[in-house]
Amino acid sequence: PPDALPNQAGINRFVWDLRYAHPTALPYGYFGARLKYTEYTVPDHAIPGETPRIQPPGPLAAPGTYDLVFTREGKSYKQKLQVLPDPRVRISGEDYAAQVALSRKICAFMEDTARAFQGVVALHEEFDARKKALPAGPPKELADAIADLDKQFHALEDGNAEAPGFGILNRDLGHDLVMVQSADIKPAESAYNAVNSGCESIAKNIAGWNKLNAETIPAFNKLLKEQKVGEIKAAPAVPAPPPCSK
Repeated sequence: PPDALPNQAGINRFVWDLRYAHPTALPYGYFGARLKYTEYTVPDHAIPGETPRIQPPGPLAAPGTYDLVFTREGKSYKQKLQVLPDPRVRISGEDYAAQVALSRKICAFMEDTARAFQGVVALHEEFDARKKALPAGPPKELADAIADLDKQFHALEDGNAEAPGFGILNRDLGHDLVMVQSADIKPAESAYNAVNSGCESIAKNIAGWNKLNAETIPAFNKLLKEQKVGEIKAAPAVPAPPPCSK
């Protein structure tokens, strides 16, 4: 379970694990299948009863000076905390900073993909409900539109190796985070390339998602109206992400 600051009077001990908040990881298996449960492999830092429930955990903070702030009843207390590097690790402050910067960028992308995935799934469920309300043997134009929307939802949620959807991107970014955090070195060029590729795929999927809501859903609603079935409420447009860069 996550650590929480105790509230007993007197002296209390709280141990910071030196990690930033963990990113949202969707329930996808290691090999890419979407699961109805969370899959765990045995992490190399497993401790009986204390292994982090969330995988991957958030990135480690870099050595440096931090402010500890304790706030109670509107009053804040501040104290400096010096985080020292492991004496066995011989890398520069710039290398630590590069590792943290890329790791936090990956976490932000994981949040973006998880949020987008949940939006696609919610609209997909609305679409499935409308399909059940349609009479058997719909007209060809409607049947073709249903097949096309099914295909688009699949592409945005899962996709394939060449064009991964939001769910697969979230899983792959989780792999990238573990890769970057697993070495006491500045991230390799291959890590930057992997994250940049994921960024470009996110941008393509957001464009596809916005087009689906702006064009495909309104056109499909006209066909639903002809069958006297309630319309689907399109999701609001998602702002285009900033240009991808290494």
